[in-house]
Amino acid sequence: MQTAKIERLFADFIINELGPSEEKEKIRNTKYDLVKHIIENALILNYPDYIPHIFVYGSFYLKTYLKDSDIDITIILEKKENHEIIKDASSFLINNILQIIKKSFEDYNNKMKLNIFSDINIILSDVNLLKCQIETIPLDISLNNFYGLLKLFYIDYIFKKVEKYYQKSTILKRSILLIKAWCYYEGNLIGSNIGLMASCALELLTINIFNTHYKNINNEIDAFFYFFNFINTIDFNNSIMTLFGPITKTNFFNDNENINKNDPLWYMDKNGNEEYLFNLEEFIQFMKNLYKSKTIFYPNEQKKNLFQDKFFNIMDPINENNNLGKSINYHSFSRMKGVFQYMKKEINKINTIKQLGDPFLYINYLLKLFNTSLSMNFIELFINYLNMPKIYIFSQNKEHCEYNLLKVDKNEIMKFNKLFNYEQNEKDEEEKKEKNEEEEEEGEEEGEEDDDNEEKIDIEKIKNIKNINIKYQKFDIIINNKIINRLFDINYNYVEQTIFYDKLNKVTDQYFLELNEFMKNYKFI
Repeated sequence: MQTAKIERLFADFIINELGPSEEKEKIRNTKYDLVKHIIENALILNYPDYIPHIFVYGSFYLKTYLKDSDIDITIILEKKENHEIIKDASSFLINNILQIIKKSFEDYNNKMKLNIFSDINIILSDVNLLKCQIETIPLDISLNNFYGLLKLFYIDYIFKKVEKYYQKSTILKRSILLIKAWCYYEGNLIGSNIGLMASCALELLTINIFNTHYKNINNEIDAFFYFFNFINTIDFNNSIMTLFGPITKTNFFNDNENINKNDPLWYMDKNGNEEYLFNLEEFIQFMKNLYKSKTIFYPNEQKKNLFQDKFFNIMDPINENNNLGKSINYHSFSRMKGVFQYMKKEINKINTIKQLGDPFLYINYLLKLFNTSLSMNFIELFINYLNMPKIYIFSQNKEHCEYNLLKVDKNEIMKFNKLFNYEQNEKDEEEKKEKNEEEEEEGEEEGEEDDDNEEKIDIEKIKNIKNINIKYQKFDIIINNKIINRLFDINYNYVEQTIFYDKLNKVTDQYFLELNEFMKNYKFI
């Protein structure tokens, strides 16, 4: 019971610090509304014959964004004359529209006399983008990114399946957030523009964990551990990762004439006995419908590109010839394997600590996984970090004075103990009330005696703390008063936290309904 509570509080704490929160959601929505307003006005003024439709996709849509994540926006143009969507816009039109948006952002800066939009650049690549920052939030603006929108349908399908199995839990989104936070801030593994892993690749790997190990995953920490344990079992040289686990390169690149490579999941063994969370037949039928939509989105796409065999191969479920791991270069891949091996050792160590049943020790080891992330928000946890400061529970004992000390009041440790033992304490109190009903009626004197007994219990706890003092001498992180208070707040407001993530789910669902209606109106689906 204590372990489950520790893991829930820890996941809530990290996700709240690094992922969505009420404040961050409000800020991002305000920024997005401003950007949408500027884009719409600019395009209506310069292209009066077109109706602009603006959609978000990616982590902002999924509500799996970190505090440093960008907002992905795509613009789709509709002709007023015949209400047709421009599916194959020319490079000239796309570049011209991006130039207009760039100028509109610069004009807005001049009007407000503030540098609200900064680092505005147009990137010419496979997908032409306008990249900039709106204050501290990065923006990626594209035209006709139908792939990004199409991906939302497959993601929505998967999230609904997971939510149904876990009874409308947000466990998948929160697991993606926890794993992404570690990979971004601690492992330095995410960043397709600098030779690292793309976020969509990490999402697929996380979804794969749920699809293949869902029976053993009960919370976000389970998913976090399974992710790093499983990834160390992959044969990178000979495998391609898919939504349904690894397949061999030999089978994938085999030119067997009996295989219809136009069918979804043609590379899967349909006769296998694997138990997946996503039913194979249902998923194939869903992907067939998605493939039909893809041909509408890309009417001129006749030939298929070959799958690029890279160092870490991750197959795109929408397009099996798209390698989501193609951005990872050799140097990054070599370091990535070392990081994965390091994490496997750390997780094995933490699982050993977990068996000891010591909540203070367990959560300290969990927190050590997020050294860098916590140091950005809780500097006081890392006093003279390079010299590895020792934890010292406050007392008059001077024998430890040669150490670089971080003093912790005993009351803080007792407060922490209360946090993880309060269920048992309440149970004890109820039993005590039942046994002492007659004694409570006798008067104030016996009441004072009860107070003395309570004080004796506290003294016993303090004696235990003295034993703990030796055990924690070599830690470089402790839970200080600020962290304990935050954990108390999360514990106290647990129902509010649940309501907040349910609210985020409803926002995503509402947005998907609008996108779905748009697609149906224009006969894309």
